[in-house]
Amino acid sequence: MRLLSLLTVPETVRIKERLTPTGFLDYPHSNIAMSLDSSIQMGRLIACAKEPETVAWIEAFLRPGDVFYDIGANVGAYSFVAHAAARDNCTVYAFEPGFSTFAALSRNVFLNRCQGRIIPLHLALSDETKMTTFHYSSIIAGDALHSLGQPPMSGPEGQPQFVQPIPSYRLDDLVSQFALPPPNLIKLDVDGSESSVLRGAIRTLAHPRLRSILVEVDEEQDQSAGIRRSLEGLGLRLQCRHPRGQSKTVANCIFVRSDASGGTHG
Repeated sequence: MRLLSLLTVPETVRIKERLTPTGFLDYPHSNIAMSLDSSIQMGRLIACAKEPETVAWIEAFLRPGDVFYDIGANVGAYSFVAHAAARDNCTVYAFEPGFSTFAALSRNVFLNRCQGRIIPLHLALSDETKMTTFHYSSIIAGDALHSLGQPPMSGPEGQPQFVQPIPSYRLDDLVSQFALPPPNLIKLDVDGSESSVLRGAIRTLAHPRLRSILVEVDEEQDQSAGIRRSLEGLGLRLQCRHPRGQSKTVANCIFVRSDASGGTHG
């Protein structure tokens, strides 16, 4: 830091341009490079160890040629796992509304030469198609616990660090308006807004091509029971739940269409 203070602004900028720290995701079957612009991104390098059930689900259900929707992709760890698991033969739509995290996600697509196969989308999903506000708990790349249309769940005294207008789409509207291919698999992890996303995705969820969806559910929230009922009403039965870390109430819940085939998760 003392050395940097002795440099002129142009010299500092030129040094920063040349700094491209990268690490590798802990996925054992492929070398997946990840940009490292923050300490939080360092923690994202162990995403596979953190959620082995998500990796196992992707490997069991994703098939070559499939379409995978990663909703709440963050820097893209599971998007890249899906791409590798399908042997580079799938299309991933990675949804990430946070500006700094979206930049990191896009850089990771560049680093892994996945452009056109992993498609980052800088927008939010909810039960309404409109302009809304995105409330940041932090603007650090890779951070989480932001929220749509209301203050975040974290941050000093519950106040957002930054508020930004952003387009929000019902997934059904987005698929229809832009002729997106319907997904075969969906991963949904949006820090408490899962129910809202599902309400805007009824046609997409009912499509027979969708074999399975993994949803992070906070069972302390009132809408958690409604998530299961709504998915089961669309032909997706709960196959298993995996508690997240030390939490007794937050779990990754895997729903499978009744006639779908895939691995068994304990």
